[in-house]
Amino acid sequence: MTVYYNEIDKYAAQWLRNLITAGHIAPGVVDERSIEDVRPDELAGYEQCHFFAGIAGWPLALRIARLASVPGIWTGSPPCQDNSVAAAIHGGRAGLSGARSGLAHTWLDLIAARQPQGICFENVPGISPWLAEITSRLGQLGYRVRRPERSSADVGAPHLRRRVWIVADRGGQGFPRPRRPEPPAPFCDPRAAPPGDVFIASAGRTRPLDDGLPSRVGAVHAYGNAIDPWAAAEALRSLF
Repeated sequence: MTVYYNEIDKYAAQWLRNLITAGHIAPGVVDERSIEDVRPDELAGYEQCHFFAGIAGWPLALRIARLASVPGIWTGSPPCQDNSVAAAIHGGRAGLSGARSGLAHTWLDLIAARQPQGICFENVPGISPWLAEITSRLGQLGYRVRRPERSSADVGAPHLRRRVWIVADRGGQGFPRPRRPEPPAPFCDPRAAPPGDVFIASAGRTRPLDDGLPSRVGAVHAYGNAIDPWAAAEALRSLF
């Protein structure tokens, strides 16, 4: 299987390449261009496409759900800054009209051009006022749309982390399950893990980062943008 990964952040893009080299995710092409520069014809021949790929949360979710070998699935977690609570606090909540979160429209244009069989979308709850734009567009393209409700707490995490999920399949046909189920993903199941320590800063006290730690800053940024693959795996199962 050859997979397309689109990720504009150079640090995260290299992370994806490292995961491919280590055999943790399917081999494929990591494209660092903006999604706005991607032409539909360039996506021909790829069996899966992951946009805003980050550090491979969606590919990992497919492995957890034992669906990594199923072709025809596209995923996307567009930037959330224009939908976020922080944006609302500062009076800049532009939603899908924003420069960053509005890239969801570009993603939908590629979907319209290529018509993949399955679509998976994730974003913060702040996108809710604009969800109808996405679901209506997918419906017009002939997709059956579902919105499974999953939070990290639902899959055993010690925090809530609510997210909005959209799962859609073209023509309402779903997917046939693989004849031979894939082996379980060799990753820790948070539901089986003992409770860990939680770091809580004292009230009013900040925790500044030291200078000279660019790699850690990059890693924290990548983790912060990542999806919860266990919650995503539960959403993915709605395709079948």
